[in-house]
Amino acid sequence: NRLLSIRGQRRSPFPNPRNSFSVHLMEIDHGEFCRAIELPGSINADTITAKYKNGWLWVRMPKT
Repeated sequence: NRLLSIRGQRRSPFPNPRNSFSVHLMEIDHGEFCRAIELPGSINADTITAKYKNGWLWVRMPKT
């Protein structure tokens, strides 16, 4: 159906929840996430590849 779905979970950046400090603002939340991206018709869905490296998810979507 031409949708690329990505889901996962980002751990809290603070390993111990009992730390004695608080965070006022965090750009990227932690916890579960899910994204759905509609693929254009020019993408060959059978050749999509993905790799996770150094904390980044790289998705390659070659055109037809």
